[in-house]
Amino acid sequence: MRSRYSAFARGDVTYIVNTQTALPVKASREELEQDLTAVQWLKLEVLSHTVVSQTKALVEFCAYALSVTGNQKQLIQHHEHSEFYRQDQQWLYKQGQIMPDSGQIKWPRNHQCVCGSGRKYKQCCGD
Repeated sequence: MRSRYSAFARGDVTYIVNTQTALPVKASREELEQDLTAVQWLKLEVLSHTVVSQTKALVEFCAYALSVTGNQKQLIQHHEHSEFYRQDQQWLYKQGQIMPDSGQIKWPRNHQCVCGSGRKYKQCCGD
């Protein structure tokens, strides 16, 4: 899970494509490249994980990012319950259920920044 988040943050489309199962549908390389150019990933919080069997695990996580469109930045939260399957000694993402609280969020300006810099949001990512 963390390695896939790191790949999203670095824009490593090859790793993302290679660490997901063929079902239900693999995201195309072009779609991923296009999506990653407009997003700056800031933080990952793994909320829970359960190893169901030697080949199946469930993970709940929240990832935070800045979506940049033109001169506008929007803080977004991606909250998901995901299924991972182990195949050939590697965990592969199978599918996820995006939670209703995902989407644009308003971060309090005087709180510490979500990225973990220790600075206030308004002086860091919220500028």
